[in-house]
This record gives sequence, structure tokens and C-alpha cells, in this order.
Amino acid sequence: MDSIIVDTNILFSAILKIDSIISKIIIENNKFTFYTPDFSIDELNKHKDKLIKLAKYEQHEYDEIYNIIFHRVIILNNNIIPNKIFIKANEYCKNIDEKDTIFVAYALFFNSKLWTGDKKLITGLKEKGFSQIIETKEMLELYIARN
Repeated sequence: MDSIIVDTNILFSAILKIDSIISKIIIENNKFTFYTPDFSIDELNKHKDKLIKLAKYEQHEYDEIYNIIFHRVIILNNNIIPNKIFIKANEYCKNIDEKDTIFVAYALFFNSKLWTGDKKLITGLKEKGFSQIIETKEMLELYIARN
């Protein structure tokens, strides 16, 4: 089973629209193992009220959707990344968005793809030679091909 590192923006999208392609790929998946750093949980919690308002959810609806998504996404502790991998990831993210270093570090650590919708990050990483990126369109193609 392939491992995929999931960026926070993908999780935001999945929670905001439970009937979206992104949610479907995560929820109905049985071909990939999805991981995200605990940083993503902090970000989701920080923006929880905004997510509820944007999606027009009741609190219990948000909680249910959050639980459905995170039934399929494994949360990782940031302390497992060796320092040399973190330094390499930081070099990739320098002058792009250093908050994304942890996602790149996990992609390097697991030798897996980083699923993100962040165009600036995608472009910047590719320009620096980081090719372990997968966009939603590609994830959908893989999802269809494997089901």
C-alpha cells in the first residue's frame, strides 16, 4: 500500500466539502495509507470556527466529518524525523514556505508523495528538484486506476 503525506490544505478541503473528490479519495480509499503531521491538527483546530462557518455546519456535523476523515488519516508525531532529513526538507522549503518543511520532511522520510493543492509550494519545490509531489488531479487518476 502506497503512503501519501497529506498537506493541511487537502484536509481543509475534505472537511469543508464532504462530497468532494478529495473527501471521496480519502474516505473510500483502500489502496493508500494517508499520513499527516500533528501540525495539521493544530492548524485545523486553530481554524475550526472558520471551517464550521464556511461549511455552514453545526458543531456535531463538523465533529462527525472530522472523525470520518481522520479515521483514514494517520497523525504523526513530528519528533520521529531525523535531523538530517529535516534540514534537507528545510532547504527545499526555504524561500517558498518554511511552515511546509514538516510535510516535505515526511515525504522524504517515508519516500512517499506529498499531496498538496498549494500551487506556490508545488512550483517552488519542483523548481528546486523535489519531485515527490502529487496533485489532486493525479491522486484522482491513481484512485480510479486502482479501484
